[in-house]
Amino acid sequence: MAMRPHPPVPTTLLILDLETTGLHPGQDHCIELAALLFSVPLRTTLSQVSTLFPVEENQAEPINGIPATASQCRQPWRQALELFGVMAQHADAAVAHNAAFDRPWFGQPPLPLPWICTCDDVVWPARLNLKPKPSLRDLALTHGIPVWATHRTPPR
Repeated sequence: MAMRPHPPVPTTLLILDLETTGLHPGQDHCIELAALLFSVPLRTTLSQVSTLFPVEENQAEPINGIPATASQCRQPWRQALELFGVMAQHADAAVAHNAAFDRPWFGQPPLPLPWICTCDDVVWPARLNLKPKPSLRDLALTHGIPVWATHRTPPR
């Protein structure tokens, strides 16, 4: 029996984080997108973008801390979205901590990239002493990345 070749290991990742006005992509809206283009072999950031999208109201403000009025400030969100699209063209895979939640917010089909979920698809080394499905906060702290707020993407 012939063995199937393993898919190539991604070397450039598009690491994603979203904040939304609710839980339902067909009904609610994305209010913030943060993306980082990351080189795995070099272990470095190549490019990053973070932007708010204008919304009339944000029912999830108590959770994500983003006032709808902040999203309505004049800012280059369209250009940021264009940069995001170019970054996606240079990536081998999209990475999100809860890909099952994030994926549907990118339309149908969601981003033409393979997705990696750091919650479900990655087996973290036992030496890190993490739960089988660690929180993003625990992952960050274990890797020496400071966390000053949950949900909202960090200020740039």
